Amino acid sequence: MKKYTLLYSAVVALALVSCDYNEDNFDGFEDFGKPTDIKKGNITFTDWASLKGNPKTNQYFSAADEAQDYLPNWLAGQYPSADEGSSFKITFDYKEEKSEKHDKYYNIDYYKLKDDDYKIIHGKGYYGAYLNKSTTSKLYKVLNEVFPDAKEGSHVFAEYNYNADAIPQKMDDPVFSYDFESLETGDVTSIKDWYISATGGAKWSLKSYNDNQYISYSANGKGACEAWLVTPSVEIEDENNKFAFEVCVGYWNADCLSVLISTDFDGKDVSKAKWTDITSSFDIPQEPSKGYGTLALAGTFNLTDYVGKNVNIAFKYVGNGDDEKSTTYQLDNITIGNDIPVLVKSEPQYAFYEKSAKGWNVVNDEDVFVLTPDDYTAMGEPGKNFNFSSSVLAEDYLPAYLAKKVAYPLNDAEKIIVYKYYSGSVKAYSDSYIYSTANARWGKNTYMTTKTEQYVKTSGKWNYDPSVVVNLPNGKDQADISVYYQAIVDWVWENIDQKELGISKKGDGYTTTYASPTGSEYYFGATAYQNNIDLRPAKFREQYAKGYEGMDDAKITETVMARLPKAFIPALEKNHADAVPVEGIDVTYTVNFVIYDGSSNVNWTAVYKVVGNGKFEYVEDSMKKVE
Repeated sequence: MKKYTLLYSAVVALALVSCDYNEDNFDGFEDFGKPTDIKKGNITFTDWASLKGNPKTNQYFSAADEAQDYLPNWLAGQYPSADEGSSFKITFDYKEEKSEKHDKYYNIDYYKLKDDDYKIIHGKGYYGAYLNKSTTSKLYKVLNEVFPDAKEGSHVFAEYNYNADAIPQKMDDPVFSYDFESLETGDVTSIKDWYISATGGAKWSLKSYNDNQYISYSANGKGACEAWLVTPSVEIEDENNKFAFEVCVGYWNADCLSVLISTDFDGKDVSKAKWTDITSSFDIPQEPSKGYGTLALAGTFNLTDYVGKNVNIAFKYVGNGDDEKSTTYQLDNITIGNDIPVLVKSEPQYAFYEKSAKGWNVVNDEDVFVLTPDDYTAMGEPGKNFNFSSSVLAEDYLPAYLAKKVAYPLNDAEKIIVYKYYSGSVKAYSDSYIYSTANARWGKNTYMTTKTEQYVKTSGKWNYDPSVVVNLPNGKDQADISVYYQAIVDWVWENIDQKELGISKKGDGYTTTYASPTGSEYYFGATAYQNNIDLRPAKFREQYAKGYEGMDDAKITETVMARLPKAFIPALEKNHADAVPVEGIDVTYTVNFVIYDGSSNVNWTAVYKVVGNGKFEYVEDSMKKVE
């Protein structure tokens, strides 16, 4: 988690307080009629439970839920008796906006091609639930159909089956086909238009392996079980219609599965229907006894005898885990049609597309990595299902992945990784990763940081007040003060001596030969040695007589005082580069400094307004002596 201070920068050993309270900034300042219950301090905010809405749940503020909308009421509840002028600087957790690069690739639609989608590419009358090496370039046709209203800049993570050399099969469309891909994994108690039942404790379960979903049943670990999985009613209109399915067997110890057909099932009570056993028409393996076999076509059953009738086909499981009758059966791709698709072994592939004015194009960005199935496999655990999840965290694997992918990354280099994530269903996510040379490691960009904001009680209410007071007490050996005066000295050397006068050697112009951090200049009179403004006319003549030729002491003083309001602008811009303007609020930086006139140190103050990111402008007539 990185940490920074927004709108005011805490300078080590400086007291930064509201500009209304000069009594805290200068010795001897008195504020008569001062309230008695002034509350001040620094707070690290942790009381999220007392808030409402997103901050209470998230335990952080963000651009959508700014602290200014919550903390004033919180302060009012915590300090109801606080007097006017009370102020607190509150530090809290804050989630930043996504980087520009990450934001571009953040909202991604995930789409896995369905069987019918492949026909858009192969053409009418051809079947092949896969793409080959000559058709992957036509995937955009599917996206045009599926996302017709996609706006320019939209992104889609497309998943499809791939076999480089397979040729689509010319065939009629199936009368009925089901592949279980539209369901969510877990126990299955119902599928629209199907009949599902299970007794004995075990349930039908939808599982996924190698990026393919299937339905499974086993009596393992249970007693006596009976389960039914019955297709919707299908009308057989062609004598060439056949029935087929794919099966995988695991831990075979008994024949527990039978395949039945009925013409009078009412969809509600399997016991009232007449069922014909057609199991012998299929080759259902009786192996392996340990582990799992391979999902394969079990054969076909000709439906010629059922033309003109409506049929339901059932898978019936009868087993007993206590009696070693607990074989696992995995079923998939249940089909009725004239042509049963030839089983073609394919593998999952992914493509990442962006919608442009000319259409869908594959994202080709050197800073974007799309994980492949091989990438997941190489990672180990993520390769089981080719995705990450709440139990298999992406951030545990992606730093090592990037370390292998990116040679010689620069500090703060950013890469976007697009990957699959499972949380009840598969989604496409993207994460931003940043490289740290200090840690020699890639780290996930969580966008979590800390902010510190100032709140002041005025007009009876607590208000967000981003204004800052910078106190610059004089005196030697104050490195945190010297950085302000040295910034002025450096600016005079670079912009007046070198640029305007063309001087190439320090000491020949307004700037002394003293090296940083104790330099001095006699254009404004800033000295990083004494940490004040030296306003002795003799010192100005001594340093650069040409610049003050013909001027008496009064004229030198008048000239320098006219310049002085601009002196602290380069000091603020260098030391408060994080200052930003806030819409609707005048963000000011009040600089309290000391002028030495030859006889005494006199306290002065000047106010500067933030007019841009790290940019300041002097507020006219604000530079005054503190009486």
